[in-house]
Amino acid sequence: MVNSFKLLQKNGIMWMDDYMGGNDLIIKNTMDSFLLQYFGLYHLLFSGYQLVIQKI
Repeated sequence: MVNSFKLLQKNGIMWMDDYMGGNDLIIKNTMDSFLLQYFGLYHLLFSGYQLVIQKI
C-alpha cells in the first residue's frame, strides 16, 4: 500500500480488497495503520469489505 500510494498521482484512486475479511483482522489492522500514517493526504471514498481512497 505504501509503495502504491507513493506512485499514485494526485486525485488518483486506490482500491484495496479484503478490508473486512482476512485472518483475524490482520488485514484490516494493517490497512488501518496505513490510513493513520497517511491521514490528511487522502479522501476516504468507501469503507466496507473493500476500502477506496483518493489521493489529494
